[in-house]
Amino acid sequence: MMRIAGSGIPGFNFIRNTIGKMGMAAGLCMILGSCGLFSSDIPPPPRNKTREILFLCDQRINSGMQLPVELIYIRADEDPKQVVDIGPDAWFDSEEREKWPYKETFMLQGGHEYRLRLEKPPETTAAVIFFSFYRVEERDHQQVILETDAAEKAVIWVGADRVYH
Repeated sequence: MMRIAGSGIPGFNFIRNTIGKMGMAAGLCMILGSCGLFSSDIPPPPRNKTREILFLCDQRINSGMQLPVELIYIRADEDPKQVVDIGPDAWFDSEEREKWPYKETFMLQGGHEYRLRLEKPPETTAAVIFFSFYRVEERDHQQVILETDAAEKAVIWVGADRVYH
């Protein structure tokens, strides 16, 4: 057992050295962090202005079940027709949906409001919103197409078996 002269405490050197090393490591991390060496110098991708969509839901939407909704962002290099042609009924089971890079899926419930703040991908030109109503086959009752140059806030009324915009 090692003793420090005059201390009378066995193993004091070991404890002192361990605490000293931990303190040095913590100090070095703080210095490097404050210098920005742990941060990335890759800028975040540019975003269009945030759009807010308010969904006002009727008490009786979708025969009392939750309503699946998908918001599909259309960029300048993409054709909105390729999404719209698939249609809301086929979209939720399509291969195109699995491959589409920019989309958000969420559920709506009867009698509630749902506010969605969007961070659109760069160069977004439009957004297609598909609603998957149970036992509704009319395409126009289940989709909304929003252009990016429209108002910053959109309100969509969700009725029992269709949407109004």
